[in-house]
Amino acid sequence: MPHDVRTHRTTLLTPDGWTLTLHRALRAGRAAAGPPVLLVHGYGMNASIFGFHPRGPSFLQALYDAGLDPWTVDLRGTSTSRAPRGGRVTLLDQARVDIPATLDHIARLTAHPRVHAIGCSLGGALLYAHA
Repeated sequence: MPHDVRTHRTTLLTPDGWTLTLHRALRAGRAAAGPPVLLVHGYGMNASIFGFHPRGPSFLQALYDAGLDPWTVDLRGTSTSRAPRGGRVTLLDQARVDIPATLDHIARLTAHPRVHAIGCSLGGALLYAHA
């Protein structure tokens, strides 16, 4: 990501004990003024995919530059998530637990009643299953 856009890392604890990592795009320490947008990664990925582009602005930067407040999440089973003792990874839990916990967390932190969401590959299917 270009030097003027950074991400702030935060974590949330799901109702079933998983710790998930979220990143919020910021410029000069401030979030964009627009509504929050959650980006959900696909299978075998993590949220870092949204902060990289080899030749131009990343998806996070493009959304930020459009005035939106972009967020990413690393769902259970990714490199940054932490499982409770005996925790297992299922797609159903990602859709029914991780997605709503993440949307609620972002809504609470931003004081926005509505959080938009974009899914990449499996992330889109998880959002559909949640809806």
